[in-house]
Amino acid sequence: MKWVGQHIYDYIATFRQGVTLDSTLKFDSVTLTGIQTSGESFVDNDTSVMTSAAIDDRINTAVTAEDLDVAADSGTAAVDLNSQSLEVRGGTNATTSATGQAVTINVDDAFIKNDADDATSGSLTVTGAAGITIKDGTTSSATEGGNLILASDDGAVMADNHRLGVIEFKGAEDTGNTLSIGARIQAIARDAWDGSNNDADLEFYTTDGTTESKALTLDADNLATFAGAVTVTGALTGTLATVSQPNITGVGTIGTGVWEGTAIATDQQKHLMHYEFMGFNNSTADTVYEFAESMSDTKAPLEHTADHNATITTAMVVGTYFKAGGQVIPQAGTIKRIVGWAHSNGTTAEHKLALVMLRPAENDNTAVAPVLVDEITWTSLGGNKLKAINETTITAASVNAGDILMTMIKDDTGGRQVYFNITVELEV
Repeated sequence: MKWVGQHIYDYIATFRQGVTLDSTLKFDSVTLTGIQTSGESFVDNDTSVMTSAAIDDRINTAVTAEDLDVAADSGTAAVDLNSQSLEVRGGTNATTSATGQAVTINVDDAFIKNDADDATSGSLTVTGAAGITIKDGTTSSATEGGNLILASDDGAVMADNHRLGVIEFKGAEDTGNTLSIGARIQAIARDAWDGSNNDADLEFYTTDGTTESKALTLDADNLATFAGAVTVTGALTGTLATVSQPNITGVGTIGTGVWEGTAIATDQQKHLMHYEFMGFNNSTADTVYEFAESMSDTKAPLEHTADHNATITTAMVVGTYFKAGGQVIPQAGTIKRIVGWAHSNGTTAEHKLALVMLRPAENDNTAVAPVLVDEITWTSLGGNKLKAINETTITAASVNAGDILMTMIKDDTGGRQVYFNITVELEV
């Protein structure tokens, strides 16, 4: 027998070359650095990768072609799984916590599991995978299920505004595998932590161009803060407990509710006011506008037989118009609608109903020219048929406080009877 070793003492044997076994090797609390059995090897991953063997190693795991154990002591261990499974174990049985350790796994229909809690400052990169599954085989309950933990633990208390963890969504921006962030979600500690305070905010970032910006914050007070506008396509339910928005430009239709806030200033409110006009005309003149008789007449203010002119804008003595009555507008506003009915005899005559506005001045007898607010034209329907009036496009809709609204009628042939009853809607 040749000399195969150096020496044996303290129950430790040192061999200059490998040892080949034809049977089973058993040991207790021994670290293997190199062993070969039946042509297949187990070497620590500083220099090689474990392949198929039937050895109970120090991790107490039976190693087969379907189950590879890697104890990453240092350096970088790369494993092509080729449809196999990989078990990365922690605890005292493996040293995956080596500082700066990185393990790259090329995955093809494989899975990763960790059956011990072992922190590491290195990184784990999985490429070629359609997805990673974290599976909890425990009986399901309200506290069980797959669990992904992102933790920050450097031995010191979490400080205000320190990050607990982050999920980054990246993509290649060129053919050189340069990865850039498109979005990220991160948790930020709020205030210094202690046994009674673990406040944290959840922040959502998106990228516009190459600039990341915070789009949404869900804070420890259950408050959601959006950096931009919010679009709700479905129903918005719940209670708006506090609203501090000085410039709400539109809220749509408010169905029901009770206003309990500060009274809205009068000049900020929109109100609708309605003015009724009615009258008739037994025309003896054609192509001339006629307005209501003086209020001293027994048929005033309904009968419109006071001649004006063929043109609305012809100026007349202001007192003449004033005696015809009309409606005085108390507050400036906009005429939104003229709605009502008209009736006239005959079947071919054309009729015009005009709503005009007068703007007199105090202590001034200057002649005033009416302003045409709107004019409705129709051909006589004859008999007892009514003409519907529904004007929403108003020629001159704006009126001032103190303006006088009045009506005029014109019959293009004369001798017809025209009756009308309309309501003018004013928004103030």
